[in-house]
Amino acid sequence: MRKSGVGEDPINVVDTMHNIIAKTEDIYNYDKQYKFPYLDEFDVIQSTVTKLADDLKANGILALTSSGKSALKMSRYRPKTPIFTFTHKKKVLNSLTAVWGVEPIGTIKEAQASKMFQKMLKALDEKGLLNRNGLYVATVGYPVGMPGSTNTIKILTPSEIEYYLNFKEEEI
Repeated sequence: MRKSGVGEDPINVVDTMHNIIAKTEDIYNYDKQYKFPYLDEFDVIQSTVTKLADDLKANGILALTSSGKSALKMSRYRPKTPIFTFTHKKKVLNSLTAVWGVEPIGTIKEAQASKMFQKMLKALDEKGLLNRNGLYVATVGYPVGMPGSTNTIKILTPSEIEYYLNFKEEEI
């Protein structure tokens, strides 16, 4: 009798795989921020973001990326905090679906970081993934949309989340 995800008992197979992953994650050493050498000067930002988010017990990391590299770098540190990655490039979006701890979300490219914060938070809210009373750590690059420029960390508090969700375009 052959069992697989598409074979005779696919539900049992998927349940078993889920249980194996859950047990492995329970014993997995997530604190890897200090165990890797930095890949480049921007990797310091990704390492710091993951540590900061875990230390603050943030509800999520919001990462704006054009190339997907910042999400890959954050993922390698295995933070306990979920990584919500936003990109306007479909190819990057698709490639991030298999990256550990990353929830890729499509967005529209904006030139201003404040507009991007608004779009990221609204996208999370629409998907039911935003805790309006929570805390989030965001990372973006200036200039916005330039691959390899992730150089900014922002802590988003509940009052800032409400501000970004409710302001009008002309207020920015």
